[in-house]
Amino acid sequence: MEPTLRDGDWLIYKPLKFIQYNQLNSGSIILLKHPKEPNKIIIKRIFSEKSYGIDVRGDNPLSSTDSRQFGLIQKESIIGLLDIIICSQSNT
Repeated sequence: MEPTLRDGDWLIYKPLKFIQYNQLNSGSIILLKHPKEPNKIIIKRIFSEKSYGIDVRGDNPLSSTDSRQFGLIQKESIIGLLDIIICSQSNT
């Protein structure tokens, strides 16, 4: 998710149980289960919402693995909504 997020940044997120689905809008950054590797958590931005799934993208289109490769995700895959980014010392 560079340039928005960098190695060493700390993230605070709202778990899905504490947010409403209507808080998930285009541009929101979410944590979700990787659709092909369910034990892996990834961070992506909501690009668009369709009636049959959510299109998620990384902020660096040249190196991101996202809906363009693994398809739309379902709301059940979402773990939470990114709330705060705390930049690491090396990123300031």
